[in-house]
Amino acid sequence: PSVSFSVAGGRVLGTTPSTGVQVYSLNQSTSTDSSGEKTFSDQSYGRYTFTIPDTSAYEFWKLTPESSTNNVFDASPGTSTDVLALFLSKTLASLKVQVVRNDNGNAIAGATVHLTNTTLSYDETVTTDTFGFAYFPKTSTPLAVDTYNIEIQGTGFQTKTDTVVVSNALTKKTYDLVAN
Repeated sequence: PSVSFSVAGGRVLGTTPSTGVQVYSLNQSTSTDSSGEKTFSDQSYGRYTFTIPDTSAYEFWKLTPESSTNNVFDASPGTSTDVLALFLSKTLASLKVQVVRNDNGNAIAGATVHLTNTTLSYDETVTTDTFGFAYFPKTSTPLAVDTYNIEIQGTGFQTKTDTVVVSNALTKKTYDLVAN
């Protein structure tokens, strides 16, 4: 699908005198082609920031390979960098879970999120990424609109269980885990 986004970064060319905002070699609003791809060739090394407008039918999830910030990537001098931007459809029956520490709100990477619905014979487990996110479904087939049981486990944390209602759109839930 064609997804609109903005990317800014690369070599710093200077600053805008009136605002002090840095001017980069690349600062572009664009969109993917019909296959969901966009190529930027011959760009300078440096740090790039990727954003998607709130009005989009998609929500930005993360860049792969993952970095310390989910919408920022670095291009090293003298190398070619392939970065994959992952989007979630806001209109697909799906579930985006974020798992964080209850004491400081930091993401918990490597936690397991187990989503089940015995009536539907749905039983999937996803491991949270660097930013504490897990996404269901694991395939392109949407989840059935229904109530699911969810269990979250993280090493060094108490297990959390809950139910979650999945609608005809992207459902987002955040779970705080308590340290043992």
